[in-house]
Amino acid sequence: MCQISRSMISTTGTGYESLNKYVLRRITKLVEANPDGDMEGALQELYTKYSRKRPNVTDDHRVKRAHARIETRRTVPESVPSGPRNHDSTPLSFHPQRPFENGYVTIGSPVSPRVLELLQLEEEHSSSELSEAVLYLFATQKPLAVNITAAVVPLGDDIVIKTGYHVSLDELHMLQFLHTHEPTISAPRVHGHITIGPVSCLFMTRLPGNTLKSIWPTMTVSQKLAVQSSLNDMFITLRSVPWTDTCRADMSNTGFLGSLSPHPVCKDMRRTLRESKSPIRNEADFNEFIGTDEQSMKHTSPRYRSWVLSMLRSDHRIVLTHGDFHPNNVIVDVRVEDGHEKITVGIIDWETGGFYPEYWEYVKAMNLRTVKDDSDWWDFLPRSIVDYEQEIAIDRLLERSVLYGV
Repeated sequence: MCQISRSMISTTGTGYESLNKYVLRRITKLVEANPDGDMEGALQELYTKYSRKRPNVTDDHRVKRAHARIETRRTVPESVPSGPRNHDSTPLSFHPQRPFENGYVTIGSPVSPRVLELLQLEEEHSSSELSEAVLYLFATQKPLAVNITAAVVPLGDDIVIKTGYHVSLDELHMLQFLHTHEPTISAPRVHGHITIGPVSCLFMTRLPGNTLKSIWPTMTVSQKLAVQSSLNDMFITLRSVPWTDTCRADMSNTGFLGSLSPHPVCKDMRRTLRESKSPIRNEADFNEFIGTDEQSMKHTSPRYRSWVLSMLRSDHRIVLTHGDFHPNNVIVDVRVEDGHEKITVGIIDWETGGFYPEYWEYVKAMNLRTVKDDSDWWDFLPRSIVDYEQEIAIDRLLERSVLYGV
């Protein structure tokens, strides 16, 4: 692994050119070695290493000055709270590229009193104090989970901050909708949202327990059935939300597929995340979106593409969907109370949620299943989202032949 040193940093530049070129070389080698492989693990590792090296190319003087001001009123957190961890990761290095200033923070949703308490801030505080407190936490606290676009950082035992650069507000709107309209669905509660320059920070409750992925191999059949039942109840409730103007009366735009934000977009995560460029009102337009991207036009003939798209139905029900359902996004807490085992289940990571055709939940869940996957998880999927095998087959044909030309 190439090491980034001070000697690589230009005296007139930021040093990011060398670091970014290194990242590009690593990704290029990974793709060349295995063009059809799953890169999630390698990209997570690369993201972690990138975060470790970024402090070497940031303005240390400004960071130290900010830390010195904070040290007069705050001590370093003693430990990382126990809970689910994707891997052993280092503190984040999200630092602004200019001095902290009042007004640098944009409030998307006011932070709760609980967040202010954990950040040791008074109710009356300046935006610079808020940004310093949050960025200092990122610099000193280990994240619970990291992927290529975002990280989850603990704030006390009951709150987490989901953070990343230029992150959309779609998850914020989705969680607020669930809390207001379907509070029986176990999902994080929003405790505020701010942006600090390019850094987005979504404060929300931390669901108790561990990821289903981490404990599934050790669970009994009865425990797996209990989890399946809980998830099925939640998806039945989720999918029963009517796709009508009344259920989205608090939104400025209604009757669209996709996210619940004021400017709704449809999302399709495959090798990369694609988002619709204009609002989508019906399934026919949605089919056009998932079957078209700039790269596919270069290697797929228009007639072949039209033939595959003609297989897609346009009369499915439109239902509220999570859109990224897999065991790493399910949190399970198993405990014994009064001699009886109690299992609670919750669902996290709602950023791809919204209104989609009824088969979409199953398609996105099954997209993670490979020919070598021998897990019995697939036998315990919630019954309310399955039985769309024809749609699965067509989607895989579309992905391989139309989108990627395999």
